Amino acid sequence: MPINHPQGPGPTGSVYFDGFSYDAANANIAYFIEGQGAFLGSPVSPDAQLPFWGNADGSAVSSFYLQSGGQAQLATLLLTDSMWAPYNSIGWYDPDSSAWGWIFQANGTAPTIPQSVEFNPTANFGLFFVPDVSNPTDNSNPSYYTNSSLNGIAAADVAYALSNGITLQPGSEAAYQHFAVFDGSNGEYYIGVNDRSNQISDLDYNDMVLSLAPVPEPGYLPLVAVLVATLPLWYRRVLAMTTR
Repeated sequence: MPINHPQGPGPTGSVYFDGFSYDAANANIAYFIEGQGAFLGSPVSPDAQLPFWGNADGSAVSSFYLQSGGQAQLATLLLTDSMWAPYNSIGWYDPDSSAWGWIFQANGTAPTIPQSVEFNPTANFGLFFVPDVSNPTDNSNPSYYTNSSLNGIAAADVAYALSNGITLQPGSEAAYQHFAVFDGSNGEYYIGVNDRSNQISDLDYNDMVLSLAPVPEPGYLPLVAVLVATLPLWYRRVLAMTTR
């Protein structure tokens, strides 16, 4: 079953997205979702304890994708708590083909918050994130995916590590999930993104936060949500999805 995140856990909680944040005290995605800490009184916070998609020990599911039900999707950008916000982009990809598209594409200026956009993904779709790139024209730059086995290390993160004397392990990035997904109460999902390589970042998952909902009727669920009630099937499907 999805696990409820305890309220006000502080930076030493037991779930993967509950990390320290350089942005402010008590500012990771958990505080945003619950409307606590740095986000107390935020008009765009769901202000609720919401279930998140994860394993029973609080670790991330390494690979998941969403199902559109053949409907257009509405994405609303709620938070960009990152100095690289003008250059961060997010898009969708088809785990079964080469199809992909942008959802919010960077243009070098600070994005308006909130803002909404409709997009039309394939029946099954994952998300990818490209950090700190102005006006990217494609998603060939190594990006971070909801299927973490596809992760590369983005060029901006390689440059950052080099300038700060940090040694990155390229093959290890596949072990890190950059997305945290929370189940809203009105058919929507809240998604928090950790925008830099998890080898150099603060693990706060608040660098880009958006909600996703079908247009016009609720009709999609993360595949893991459909299968989570039957644990043997759940584990088989997670293993099957890691190549997508």
